[in-house]
Amino acid sequence: MKTFGRLIRRYLLAAAGIVLLLVMLVIAFIGRLVWQESSRGPQWEYAVGNIAESMVQTDEGLAFGPEHAPEEWMDGYVWAMVLDDDGDVIWNYALPQELDHRYTASDVAKFSRWYLDGYPVFCWAAEQGLFVVGVEKDRIVRYNAYSSPEIVRGLVGSVVPILLSLLGLIVLICFLLSWQGAKELLALARRDNARTQWIAGVSHDVRTPLALILGWAEQLEQDTALPEHTRQKAGGIRTQSEKLRTLIDDLNLTSKLQYGAQPLRKEELTAGPLMRQLVARFCESPLAERCDLSLTQSLEAEQAKLSVDRALLERLLENLLGNSVRHNTLPVQIRVETARVGRSFILTVTDNGRGYPPEVLEALQAAEPAEDAPHILGLHVVEQIAAAHGGKAVFSQNTPNGAKAVVTLPLG
Repeated sequence: MKTFGRLIRRYLLAAAGIVLLLVMLVIAFIGRLVWQESSRGPQWEYAVGNIAESMVQTDEGLAFGPEHAPEEWMDGYVWAMVLDDDGDVIWNYALPQELDHRYTASDVAKFSRWYLDGYPVFCWAAEQGLFVVGVEKDRIVRYNAYSSPEIVRGLVGSVVPILLSLLGLIVLICFLLSWQGAKELLALARRDNARTQWIAGVSHDVRTPLALILGWAEQLEQDTALPEHTRQKAGGIRTQSEKLRTLIDDLNLTSKLQYGAQPLRKEELTAGPLMRQLVARFCESPLAERCDLSLTQSLEAEQAKLSVDRALLERLLENLLGNSVRHNTLPVQIRVETARVGRSFILTVTDNGRGYPPEVLEALQAAEPAEDAPHILGLHVVEQIAAAHGGKAVFSQNTPNGAKAVVTLPLG
């Protein structure tokens, strides 16, 4: 059920991500429109009101304020004029000839809100008269909109509810889309839980007869009254039974790790003594007779503090060492080295054997195992144990020959 919980959390996070993405897209779209409008629109250095209020009366008539040159005042505009109360042009700047005439009150009422002969215009009531400036034709579009105060207040007051409603609608859509997937995930979780229980049950049921087979095979192997070839066959039965026991244990463990049924019993341990104990335990097993095993630890690694599940770490090291022994016919030299790099503990296991077959490395590096992938259960368990502790395992060929596994674990 832990797997199901993780998948449900993943769906919820995905829904939240979709909502956040949509909000960001809306904001980005609005921002783009604003940027396009600001880049395409006219860039005026001074507002119409500022120019109108700066006009001064001189002996020669009206003139721009002395603070700036006329070209600077009119930056962004095409022409300007001032009309008196009778509609006569009493001053102008670059005014087109067809516009230099008297304007009636009706004319002023029309162009003050819209256009004057195709020119978008802006007006300002100044002390000297009506100040009018025009911009290039087709540069901007002018229009008026009317509404009652109640409509404006209603729109402003409804912005937040509308946004919240849209957000709720998006969340509802995400929930509905994921509902079918959630039901499928529930079925998947039940199937995975049943599979884990089945594997655990079979493993438990097999252990008892397997233990008897191992015991009887060992007795026969050590019985000097039996012929030598019979004792050798008994030794072969014992060896193959030990392999079978290891496979069963790995199968049970990988199933539990995959579906979150294996609890981590972490404890804070000093790396130096821990690694010596684990290597010594392996040296007591029959597999150690077929290898030359050495352990090298740096001073920093010796004193490092690890927060690990001791039993799982022992299984990790046992699988790496056992892999080197089982897949090499001749006695193999195995080196176990530890180092500390920053906040990481590095465990390296190398041997001088045949190395990993290319198809094994390909299977280890693949995101999903292929149907014809080779048997890598023991090494897969190593990956799972490292990942369960927040670390990783990397497999490669040793130089000049042999296999190399590097396990990185975070320090406690």
